[in-house]
Amino acid sequence: MKEGKHQPRGLCFVFPALVTWVKRYHPPSKRFLGPALVLACALALPWIAASPAFTADTASGPGAAHAADDGKAGLVDRVIASSRKYLGKPYKFHNEYGRAMDCGGFISYVWSLHGIVLPVSSCDIARTVERVPMEKAEKGDLMFFKGRRSLRRRVNHVSMIIGREGGRIRMIHSCSRGIVIDDYPAEYYSKHFLFAGRIPALSREVLLSATDTGAAGVPASSQPPRKERSLAAYLMNPCLTN
Repeated sequence: MKEGKHQPRGLCFVFPALVTWVKRYHPPSKRFLGPALVLACALALPWIAASPAFTADTASGPGAAHAADDGKAGLVDRVIASSRKYLGKPYKFHNEYGRAMDCGGFISYVWSLHGIVLPVSSCDIARTVERVPMEKAEKGDLMFFKGRRSLRRRVNHVSMIIGREGGRIRMIHSCSRGIVIDDYPAEYYSKHFLFAGRIPALSREVLLSATDTGAAGVPASSQPPRKERSLAAYLMNPCLTN
């Protein structure tokens, strides 16, 4: 343990010991004992308030929850700001590392700029997120869609929610038209929508132990239940949804 963590507690033993010593060995000084202790406490109070132990204890109080929420909002806003810088770029443009920015690659890349590691395919990203109902989806959450000509519920596309306007969701993604912002619901996307998901790194537990991530995760009870699938069916199509 750090040495400073025991200092405020040590004061609790120093003052009583001083009182006992004065009473036992210097009885004439007892009349000055009260004023002296008051003065000593007043001088020590700022030092105690600034001590590591005191600040560590208060940091775990209700204020920490507000800091967690502020941390999430800051991170998500920074990720969205980074994603907006690529608006107008062509589909599958290459980033500075030479990687093609298809839908999954783009989402993975903009989050990686802020320390959040995701797979690079929409299919694999879908397997890592915590599903959330659309009415609870918020900025930074991801939306997953099936393919244009797909009759099966297989993840083939991903976008990121950047806000809500008048009951409509605004999402940014990489598609055949390049990096664009679209509204949801819209006829095409409504027909192909599968589910929304939250990145696990945005859970409150991770936020409190990191500096650039955060937010309360969605309780498991609020997530839509997933149907059991056989191992053979999963190996054949790992990205098929319920």
